[in-house]
Amino acid sequence: MVVEYPAADPTPGPGASDSYEHVGTHTMFVTMEKDGQLLVPMHLGMRRKIMRMVDAWGKSNDGIAYGNWFFLGMFDECVTTNVPDFSIKGKYCIIYLSKTQTNKTARLEAVGSWQRHLTDFRASALKHLLPPKVPGLRMPVSAINANSGDDLIYSTCMPNACTREDLQESLHEVLWETDIVPYVIRCDVQDPELVFTAGDIGFIIVVSLLLFLVVTASFVDVYIDYFKKMHLAKAGLFRFLLPFSAYSNLVKMFHLNTHSSTTTISCLHGMRVLSMIWVIFCHEIGLTFVSTANLITFTKWTNGLLFQVITNGYPSVDTFFFLSGMLVTYSLMKELKKTNRFNIILFYVHRLIRLLPSIGLVAWMYATVARFYVNGPLCNTWDYVQRACQKYWWRDILLVNNYMVDDGDCLGQTWYIAVDCQLYLLAPLFILPLYYFSSAGKVWLYLVTLVSVITPAAITYAKDLPPTGLMTAENTDAYNDLIYFVPWSRASPWIVGIWMGYILHLQGQKKVKIDMWMVVGGWTVAVSTGLLVVFGMWSYNTFPAKVDYDVMTQVVYAGLHRAAWAAALAWVVYACHNGYGGVVDGFLSHPSWQPLSRLTYTIYLVAMSLQMAIVWNARTPYYFTHFNKVVETVGATFISVLVAVLVSLLVEGPVIGLEKLLLTPTGHRGAASNNLSKPQLPDNGVSPAVADNIYKPAPGQVHASAPPLAEYPLKSFQGQENLAFTSEVAAH
Repeated sequence: MVVEYPAADPTPGPGASDSYEHVGTHTMFVTMEKDGQLLVPMHLGMRRKIMRMVDAWGKSNDGIAYGNWFFLGMFDECVTTNVPDFSIKGKYCIIYLSKTQTNKTARLEAVGSWQRHLTDFRASALKHLLPPKVPGLRMPVSAINANSGDDLIYSTCMPNACTREDLQESLHEVLWETDIVPYVIRCDVQDPELVFTAGDIGFIIVVSLLLFLVVTASFVDVYIDYFKKMHLAKAGLFRFLLPFSAYSNLVKMFHLNTHSSTTTISCLHGMRVLSMIWVIFCHEIGLTFVSTANLITFTKWTNGLLFQVITNGYPSVDTFFFLSGMLVTYSLMKELKKTNRFNIILFYVHRLIRLLPSIGLVAWMYATVARFYVNGPLCNTWDYVQRACQKYWWRDILLVNNYMVDDGDCLGQTWYIAVDCQLYLLAPLFILPLYYFSSAGKVWLYLVTLVSVITPAAITYAKDLPPTGLMTAENTDAYNDLIYFVPWSRASPWIVGIWMGYILHLQGQKKVKIDMWMVVGGWTVAVSTGLLVVFGMWSYNTFPAKVDYDVMTQVVYAGLHRAAWAAALAWVVYACHNGYGGVVDGFLSHPSWQPLSRLTYTIYLVAMSLQMAIVWNARTPYYFTHFNKVVETVGATFISVLVAVLVSLLVEGPVIGLEKLLLTPTGHRGAASNNLSKPQLPDNGVSPAVADNIYKPAPGQVHASAPPLAEYPLKSFQGQENLAFTSEVAAH
């Protein structure tokens, strides 16, 4: 291709131009010549600037035999190249080369994500390194499909006057006589012109308005507290403004309750936070897998027994199903005991109000302005995520995205909220009979429990699915569609949670005395069960698999492992709550877990997409070591907490406070309103901005038990027991 530039001094004569000649298959350099004669003498500094473009090209790497198959060059060196004498700036382009019989170009244009095809390429290469009996690689977290063909990703740097189409045409001309199909995925320049869409502008306006309310409410709150103007807290519009106060909400958010109580299940704080970190850790390893520079060590670092915590980390999600079932049961039965009334409309309305505003704001952010913070050689995959957010955001809001995972999703991790809400719709059918008709209700729940175990086992057997998401499974897509994302196959830990909530309700505030032999036996069975669930698939979940699973293993594990995991957790909760947890209870119930525990819902909403943005903002491939992954997970968790605090202050806390004001009966508003400014903190931990707004809920109103936040029993201002509020996590 030939691109003309304005001349420097001396001025080129007619026909002078910059010619970009290919070196090999993709490299280019610039000359200013006419009839073979150099027209523009380049001083040394200018030549060095031009050579920066050449230096930024993707070149053959060290460690190719070790799995370093990325030729990404130097993104920042390319886009920061600037030769003002010739008005030349660098443009960085990523190119996909495919040596196959299929039309990969058309397929890539349809999908818009080169990383998916890079995954195919890497899986194919790994396949050839394995024994012939291994049909292919399947990594559930990264959706890896082994295929045939030789593919390559590399980068080049060219003058910004050249377009992506110019480069595409040039590559086609060079490779026309070969069986290699080139595709220029994207090209980037430094500081591209910002174009704000209507969605961007709308998001900025809404967030600016929320920030204005938060700042204003905080100033008013400080004024009321400092000058003791408590009457203003329940006057006019101030009542509806103060729930936005960051001054009060931050105090509540980070308050540490150091007093134990029979009405507080304090061990849930640690259980919830550790499960959230477990999920983030699994996601971090899965998301960076396709960008790993030492991939050949894959079998070494995934085949160890302890790595089953990652490759079989799915029980981390079942923990939140268990917590959800337990807490909604305990909460509803507490309310029924207190009022003997059940308002089914408020039961559902409260949950939607509790969950949807935060989901909507986070999805809106990732569909719009988040793209301004992601760039680099891997960022094309973020474009795919953003387009999915713009197109499919409504699935997350309607809580049906768990049935529509194949063609894209915005907040993919919210499949759990969808499943949990679908189970929540059925909760009264199981809990009300248990409360009003104890004997018949227990028989009914026994039958439901049996069905929840048989259903995934029967589907697994009928469709010949793997017992869980194994790395080498051939039909992972069918497993996800029929087992992983659907409520009828995920219900067993939630049902076990209902049993646990019922037991705690019957116990009340009493402490149960347990014989020592039962304590030892219970902990032995619980620990053994948990270890078997996580590590029991080791022989079948390596790469390649050591042995093939038999039908008995397939069906029994598929049907029982989720309920068994929940049963082990139920013992942990029961033992800790009754004083038989020992060091485990001391660890899980430590007050230091409480702030993060109150934030787990918003952490859950923002973490996975933030991890994607961080991974796809990288300039170089990732090098796997266990220490590196721990460091990456700590960093991702820290950033997620910061964003989660902001989301909680802008949406979660204010919505809960406003809901209390609007839905609480008039007779109860005055007492609560007195505490809406600088509150007297309760003697137990609660969630952001809700301490004064969750007490004394409307009749029949039960606080949502969305993942991973959990409801905890609290003392209301009237001296009656109540439950704080709830929330969840994504699977990998």
